[in-house]
Parts: sequence; structure tokens; C-alpha cells
Amino acid sequence: MSKRLNLIYYLGAKSYLLNFILPKLKYDVNTYIEVFGGGGSILLNKKRHKIEIFNDINDEITDLFIVIRDYLDEFLQRLDLTIAGEKYLKYIKKQKPKDLIDKAIITYFKYKLSFNGTTGSFRLSYSNKENFYNIEFRAITNRLKDVYIINRDYKRVLEDITKGNRKNFMLYLDPPYIGKEDYYNKKTFTKEDHYYLAEYLNKNIDRHYFAISYNDCEEIRKLYKNWNIYSYEYIAYTYYNKKIPNGKRKKMIDVLITNYDIKQEGDNYVKDNQFNSSCNEFNNSNIECYTG
Repeated sequence: MSKRLNLIYYLGAKSYLLNFILPKLKYDVNTYIEVFGGGGSILLNKKRHKIEIFNDINDEITDLFIVIRDYLDEFLQRLDLTIAGEKYLKYIKKQKPKDLIDKAIITYFKYKLSFNGTTGSFRLSYSNKENFYNIEFRAITNRLKDVYIINRDYKRVLEDITKGNRKNFMLYLDPPYIGKEDYYNKKTFTKEDHYYLAEYLNKNIDRHYFAISYNDCEEIRKLYKNWNIYSYEYIAYTYYNKKIPNGKRKKMIDVLITNYDIKQEGDNYVKDNQFNSSCNEFNNSNIECYTG
């Protein structure tokens, strides 16, 4: 794989899982839709589809991606006038953006300079100018070329693709994990949404190609009992709380759920339909959300 592209840090980002997820997407279809775009690590690093749609309900994220795609030079000119430090982060978060590019600058600061993309605590390791200002902006702009970027609720996206006789889209879905719905700043996904999503996907299982990322728990495995489930164990930074020191690493178990068979498997993941942990264990343990 070529050098990985990463614009911001974001809760639940999939940078740690690129080698696990990317080979399992279907590339022999024309249309790819990312329903819960988040930090964009999957889209930015996967092979291109002819038609690509990137959606997220968080308008800060979608507007940032639009600016990087369409107004990079102006974005970089204004970014060069900033100071990548904690005091400036506190200052800029209080500012009201005067236009779309200002909004993108503020968003970039909030996510890039906060621990795990929580937009809360300051991430000291990104206070130096080299790491903050010199990421692969041009490569990201080039990758976003021709990508449709939309800001909608996931239900509307799913409803739109079921209109008419549309078939054989590749949809990647990365919803908030079971028990972690409240970790996101815009609390737009509840536990009931997990059941709505599963009902929709099961109803349309033969219409499109779906790949869904989740934490490994019995409840999810029951909802998708007739699907293919691939599990992957890895080590990642944990989200800071009072019980876990900032930046401590923890073992994580994720699953990728598909309604299509994957012919070739790697050495460090396995197709298995027996659950490895429970949602309650995840909720009560020190395993937390991660970033990438």
C-alpha cells in the first residue's frame, strides 16, 4: 500500500484497520457510498470506484472535506497565518467563522489538535509546525477529486438508494459502536438506530453489497446472524477517561460484517461467526473508543 492519507483525528477512525478492511471491499462495482464518513480514512486510502459518495451528518466534517477538495490554496494561505498551539486552539474555537474556509480552519484545529479527535483536550504531540502544517494536503485534494460529498442523516441516504431499481452499490457503514453512541459531539445515533439499521440491511441484503464495521459483541452477531463476520484483534490508543492514562494502548476486537463472500483472507484475521466478547463487557471494561 502507498503512503496512507489522513486528514484529521476522529473517534472511531479506521487507520488501524486499513489492511483489514480495504481488501474486503468490492471493487468490481461502479458506485461506492460511505454512509458514516467520519475522518475519511477508508475513502482516502481505498482504490477508486467510478462513482464515490462520502456522507456524514456532521457538517463540520463534510464542509472541511469540501474546502480541501475545492479551495485548498485559500485554506493553506489562511492556515499559514495560524499558530499550532494550545492557546491558539482555545482562541480559535471561540471564533465565529466568517465563511466556509474559516469554518474549515476551525474544524481542522479542533480535530487535529485534540486528543483522539474529541475536540476537547489538547494533543501535545501535534503542537509542532512540521506535523500540523505539512500533511499530504495535495494528495488528499487529488483523492477527493470527483467525490460527491454530502451532509445527510444516514436514514435519508439509505432511503434514497432504495428508490427505483437501483442495485449493486457498494456501501461501507461505520456507525457508532454499541455502547459508544454518546461519545460523539453530535449525538444523532441512539441504541434504537442499531436495530433500525440492521432491519434495513437485512431487508435489502440481496439488493446491494454491504460491509459494516462494529465492535465484537453478541448483540451485533444476533442482528447479523445470516451474514459473514470477520474478526480482527489489534492494539490501539484508547480514549482518555479517569480510569485510563492518556495515550495508553489497549487490545481491541473489531468485526467486519458483509453480505458477500470474501475469497482471499489474510493471516491476521479470521472469518468466524462465534462472538468473542459481549456488549456489556465492552461497556464495563477499560476498552474504549480509538482514533486513527
